[in-house]
Amino acid sequence: MKARVCHFCRWLVAVQDLAAFSWTTLALVSGVATNQTEKLASADGRILENTQIKVEIAENGTLAITDKTTQETVTDLLVFENVGDIANEYIFMKPKNDQAILSNDVVADLKVVENHADKAVVKVTHVLEIPVSADELLDIEQQMVIGFTGRKAGRSKETAPLTIETFVTVHKDSKKVDFETRLNNQMKDHRLRVLFPTALQVETHEADSIYEIVERPNQVSPSWENPTNPQHQHAFANLHDATRGVTVGNFGLNEYEIVDDTIAVTLLRCVRELGDWGYFPTPEAQCLGEHTFNYSVELHGTPETRYETYKHAYTAQVPFTVA
Repeated sequence: MKARVCHFCRWLVAVQDLAAFSWTTLALVSGVATNQTEKLASADGRILENTQIKVEIAENGTLAITDKTTQETVTDLLVFENVGDIANEYIFMKPKNDQAILSNDVVADLKVVENHADKAVVKVTHVLEIPVSADELLDIEQQMVIGFTGRKAGRSKETAPLTIETFVTVHKDSKKVDFETRLNNQMKDHRLRVLFPTALQVETHEADSIYEIVERPNQVSPSWENPTNPQHQHAFANLHDATRGVTVGNFGLNEYEIVDDTIAVTLLRCVRELGDWGYFPTPEAQCLGEHTFNYSVELHGTPETRYETYKHAYTAQVPFTVA
């Protein structure tokens, strides 16, 4: 009696231009295998390239993306920024004289995870040495119900490594670069953002809001009292001028801020109190544990071409259902 052998295979199928609210049936048939030698990434993972874009990864893990249609290059993309946060769940405020800890100040480790003609994935690993929490003064000031604008607390002198793993994905014939960032947060009282400098000097930007794409000013009004100017988004935020633009998409990352020419997306805000109406400790708001974040960046040309990047950001909100 012969033993039965079961084979389990995982297939990667490239599909595009699927109609909305529809389905497509694909069949696996026997045939002659094609010998595909083309790959989207270089052997060392420093360059990812398709027919639309060229992505170059620097030693510090930042990206330079060239749009082959416009021949424009945007540099220093994908910078992780860590600062202290001594405010509350409502409002962010970093300690006075706190200096941001930036990922472009360290050497990143690169590893090619997947590389073929339809898709390339490179893992970029940063290790940031950051304070483990705020100093002891913050707990005292919060229990004394001192408003966050009057607090003098700083960050702890004790530090620990925060490992940030980011999977950079480029698909065949696509201008969009996808990111998946994973980390295990064991630090408290801090904020982690990812920065996308655009080199665009404009006065307004667009973001996906409730039932509309809203246009917002980049600068606050004289009556604005909050220390910073974070805003709410759904699927994306965009900066553009008369010739080119940059769209940063996201999945579930609802806070962003335009800082000069940079689209800054909040990944984590870790605080210890609710805020407002007295002292209400909220230890779970420190967001300790494993986290996975998904977002993207896409370059475009003249203003009317930005709508295609908006569609791509919307599409990323709902994955395919496969059976």
